[in-house]
Amino acid sequence: MILILMFCFALASADESMGPARSNLLSSELRSNAKAAEDSGDFKAAEQYYLRAVQAAADGGDPFGKFLAAEELGQFYWKRNNGPAALTYLRMALTFLRHHSPAESELKGTALSNLGIVLGDTGSLNEAEETLSEALQIFQNLDSHENVSATYEALALFEICRGKYALAEEHMKKSLALLKEQGLENITTARCLETLARVYATVGRIQEAEKIIAHAEAIFRRNQPSDADLIQCLDTKASLLFVQQRLSEAERLWRSIIEAARRLVIVDPPYHLSELYVQTKQYGKAQLLLEKLLQSQPDGNPNALSHALMEGQLAYALMEQHKDEQAEALFQSAVSTVAASPANESLAYALICLRYAKLKARHKDWQESVRYLDQGVKIENAVMPKSSAMVEALELSAQIYGKLSRHDDAKDCLNRAKAMRATIETPRPSSTVDVEVLAAEMR
Repeated sequence: MILILMFCFALASADESMGPARSNLLSSELRSNAKAAEDSGDFKAAEQYYLRAVQAAADGGDPFGKFLAAEELGQFYWKRNNGPAALTYLRMALTFLRHHSPAESELKGTALSNLGIVLGDTGSLNEAEETLSEALQIFQNLDSHENVSATYEALALFEICRGKYALAEEHMKKSLALLKEQGLENITTARCLETLARVYATVGRIQEAEKIIAHAEAIFRRNQPSDADLIQCLDTKASLLFVQQRLSEAERLWRSIIEAARRLVIVDPPYHLSELYVQTKQYGKAQLLLEKLLQSQPDGNPNALSHALMEGQLAYALMEQHKDEQAEALFQSAVSTVAASPANESLAYALICLRYAKLKARHKDWQESVRYLDQGVKIENAVMPKSSAMVEALELSAQIYGKLSRHDDAKDCLNRAKAMRATIETPRPSSTVDVEVLAAEMR
């Protein structure tokens, strides 16, 4: 699944990095006031202070002060999940830095990284990758090893979104090898481990993912991580419990995550909880959760890709309640958005296609059903050809091919599914009750 990036590079010691103070007094004072207001939760006042700081630096002919104020304002907007405004000021900051900073500096790499992460978060993956690749080259030339590792992790997150899981794994192994070589085991290490665990969980390498996420969580707890870091780690841990059918444990953990995240803009945990409700046939609960999530989009334009993935999930919940007209409209919107995005080879898109195929089959639109079915199976086969997800896709194919009287194709799919079931990794015995029993209890 898609997902939303939960970290940014700190603008650590930016003022000190530039030698003597070069921001005028007014701009510097306004920035300090903005930070104080932000810390106290007065975000309207903080925004006005930052805007005035940018203007004061410009009026005072202080390009470096303008860079600092614009960079901090961009990060402020990003934390408020206003992507378009964040991009405006992060681009402004980088433009000034390109004109007034050495060709290669850690500060320039950091500014590029901040911009690249927000570009990725708002769905511009190709530009984000170009920007982060430039940052990576700078950090490598400066032997800034931890920043190199963090940049590899950001690039891996983009590849997860694209459905390029092998490339994401390659990035993470490079990152972790570099950290190990430098003798580092810190927050950056934990983030990288969590991302690698997410890759393994997505492609069904559950036992490897379990070991890695346990290691990541232990490092996080030793190093007092940010709320966002720990929430992301626990979200991945809950996903692993879910995949193993340890459903009551997964639900409890997700609920605790949601409670902890009330003051943050966190999309993934409730999104994943909706899948648990779908799997336990609590479609009404899934619908309510997803509708609330879609209605509570933050200020600014929401991430269109994340929005589409939630629409696809909601469409399925509605379909299972026989609200087919609403489901059809949401599926069409989701498919058109994701198909035109860099995520059109991801497992998240495959799942939407397979579920849409079921709706088309229900209405005996067999040709359209097969079109979406074939797309979903193609992605599943490319990413994780021997998995329970692939088995389910083949069994669905057999049903639809049977309706089309393509009996040889249906038989072939069933035989492949049967053979695959005998070879795929079997999840460890669940410590929870049967899915149907759990669903009844939670109702």
